[in-house]
Amino acid sequence: MVEPSSNSGIAEARAVELEARLAAVEVGSVDADFDSVSWVWMILLGVVLPVVLILGGWFFGRSP
Repeated sequence: MVEPSSNSGIAEARAVELEARLAAVEVGSVDADFDSVSWVWMILLGVVLPVVLILGGWFFGRSP
């Protein structure tokens, strides 16, 4: 049988601290984090900008 080491106490303390941090983060409402302005920025930066860059590379990146 393996003897418990002093590291198991540290790991347990870290697990308890992590659980407390996750509980503190999950307390907030999701609706409060993402308003309409946030959605517009996410769509612009995550969808529109990459499409514009890809199309720009296709049309303007070609050598004559």
